[in-house]
Amino acid sequence: MSFELHCETCGAPSGPSVGICPYCKTSFANAVASNPAMASLKDAYEKGLLKQALSQALALKDSEQMQNDPTFLCLYGKILIEAEGPSAQIKSCFAKAAALNSAVAPEAQLYIDMLSAKSMFREGLNDPGEQWFKKMLAEHPNNPHLLFIMGAHLFWVDRETQDSSRYLEQCVQLHPNFARAWGCLFAVYKFLKSEANMKRCGREFLRLEDDLRMKKYIEEQMVTVF
Repeated sequence: MSFELHCETCGAPSGPSVGICPYCKTSFANAVASNPAMASLKDAYEKGLLKQALSQALALKDSEQMQNDPTFLCLYGKILIEAEGPSAQIKSCFAKAAALNSAVAPEAQLYIDMLSAKSMFREGLNDPGEQWFKKMLAEHPNNPHLLFIMGAHLFWVDRETQDSSRYLEQCVQLHPNFARAWGCLFAVYKFLKSEANMKRCGREFLRLEDDLRMKKYIEEQMVTVF
């Protein structure tokens, strides 16, 4: 995934490939260099080192500087989503980020609404939660967390495989180090008895997962004969 940055000077969102803020022309490279803790946290997250990223974020979250840094708060919220953190805590991160800087407010509000819509999911296709996610995915087709939550719901709750695999494949294409998305895709393809795809996703999950019990479970499932 091309992780979204927020300019520390004006708060405007941009991507790391841009190099400078398109609004105030601040160098993102300089901003990251001036904050080694944030650079390390971002690097761990982008590499899929979720346990390390979460540990680093927890160590930083109580500092006054980070409590008032919308870039950190948005990143911490995304880490918590991928680590299955408490919804209230995730919402708090994005709500505070939005309040601190109007430039990040649209993205932060999307995540706040995303968590609220997730609670509207019901068994059966086209429930209120699904309708909201479909609408938002039409507007934000490259948001990996929208894609993941929608794909996971369709499979685990509705046992729908066509759209769920499509959403999840889009998710890992955008965010290739998202372990839970690979794990969910593994389950979809195992359910479909698609051995080649199951093993492909299993290998990616094992590359990222550091829980030995989970790794052992996936390894055992990968050798299952259909």
